[in-house]
Amino acid sequence: MWIKTAVILAWAASSYLLLLLGDTAAWSRVLLAVSLGLALAGIGFCVMHDANHGAYARGRRANRALGFALDLIGGSS
Repeated sequence: MWIKTAVILAWAASSYLLLLLGDTAAWSRVLLAVSLGLALAGIGFCVMHDANHGAYARGRRANRALGFALDLIGGSS
């Protein structure tokens, strides 16, 4: 589960940075925007959902900290 979280967060960060800093054609910016949207959905559906159900760690603090991942992308945990 931790590897899945790292992959999804890296996917979101790389899509965002490439969209923001990359000097690419319009069609590739559209693909990067779709990629970023899917990565943010992955954060909401996988990372935040699992954390709010207490699946990451036995302690409440780790689960609560990862549950705030939705707050970072504009939602409300």
